Amino acid sequence: SKTPKDMSKILSIVIPTYNMEKYLQRCLDSLVIEDRYLFEQIEILVINDGSKDRSLEIAQSYQEKFPSVFRAIDKKNGNYGSCINKGLAEATGMFFRILDADDWFDQEALQTVVKALISGQDTFDFVLTNYRAIDVNGTIQDYAEVNMPKGQLDFDSFRFINTPNERLLVMHSITFKTSLLHDVGLKHQEGISYTDIEYCYYPLTTAKSFCYIDATLYQYYIGREGQTVSVESTLAHYNDYYKVALRATNDYLLREKDFSSERKESLCRIIYNPIVSYYRVLLLNKKVLTQDDTQQLSLLDSCVNKVPML
Repeated sequence: SKTPKDMSKILSIVIPTYNMEKYLQRCLDSLVIEDRYLFEQIEILVINDGSKDRSLEIAQSYQEKFPSVFRAIDKKNGNYGSCINKGLAEATGMFFRILDADDWFDQEALQTVVKALISGQDTFDFVLTNYRAIDVNGTIQDYAEVNMPKGQLDFDSFRFINTPNERLLVMHSITFKTSLLHDVGLKHQEGISYTDIEYCYYPLTTAKSFCYIDATLYQYYIGREGQTVSVESTLAHYNDYYKVALRATNDYLLREKDFSSERKESLCRIIYNPIVSYYRVLLLNKKVLTQDDTQQLSLLDSCVNKVPML
């Protein structure tokens, strides 16, 4: 893994991009903050996943205009997880986070976060920030309102579950120290969707200290056609939920004896999401279960039944 001397930036932002020409400019514009000193502390890696539209061309135009901040990286199509893996291999920032190409950051919040990362640096393993979900009409549909203490906090003893703070255990809220991701050997499954769960789960199996920054950084765009969380997409890719859920659940079962009760609760909350999504697709949306579906349900059930909190 990279040493601190290799970390020339405070924050690497990785943007997985596949056929996002309609939204990418909005995303990238949101990262061009006014404070040029803070702007230069950011590294923005646009990972073009074999797009067939103008996505790469758009990314390259930002690289040409801001060569010390933007990098356009072109690769063969491998789906979401392969983009995160590539971004992590290329990242030089002390901290690391994901931004989907159809979403964007609030500029003022981004400046607040960069300042906090610079001042805090080595004192925490990850940072939590607020997010909001905005639909295609510009209406705010969801907002993460929390009640988080200030200062450095201990993940082993902090209770997220059954509090407003559990809403922050998602990709939209978490910025990790890059060295932590290397230390846990984070590697997303490739060729499938919904691996943002892996970004949350695996680093939090070992993370210790964290802090909360009261800034609504992530702007999550919902309701667009073709979105992976749409009913049509989940029906087409429901097996991806199974692959993500089974891998994380098996990992949890192997290691739960080493986790505090608070960490167990938090990790279970994360892996609960793909499990419920998989069950929901099969039991509510699929009219006929195949033999493979039945076998997968049985295997996942046997794992889940071993996890008391699920």
